[in-house]
Amino acid sequence: MRQPALRKLDLQILSLLSEKPGHGYALLHRHHLTDSEVTSSQMYYVLRKLEGLGLTQVKCEASYKAPDKSVHLLSAKGRRFLERDVVMRIKTLRQKSVQLFELYKENQEQLAASDRLMRHHASGILSRRLSR
Repeated sequence: MRQPALRKLDLQILSLLSEKPGHGYALLHRHHLTDSEVTSSQMYYVLRKLEGLGLTQVKCEASYKAPDKSVHLLSAKGRRFLERDVVMRIKTLRQKSVQLFELYKENQEQLAASDRLMRHHASGILSRRLSR
């Protein structure tokens, strides 16, 4: 099964829900602690999108003093999605780390060869000047 393509904000909200369920404004407040560029309309758009994809569920929380609240929570599918996403990101980071280390080793070898060449030329220049 192919994973849906999600944007950064979608993944951030899924991550928030993995920590603790919440209603839209509570999630907005928790998100603002790390990123203040999200509006309430963006938050609710993403929450509806995630619910439509089956990654979240909504539970109605009744209240006597205020209107009922829709509490959003991560579904089992959403939890599996996050786990696969994290595993995929770790694999990608591991591959990039190996590539970076290989480039580092190649550059170290090239630097060592350049250093030997420069020393050889410098010693030749020095010996010619001393022999004059």
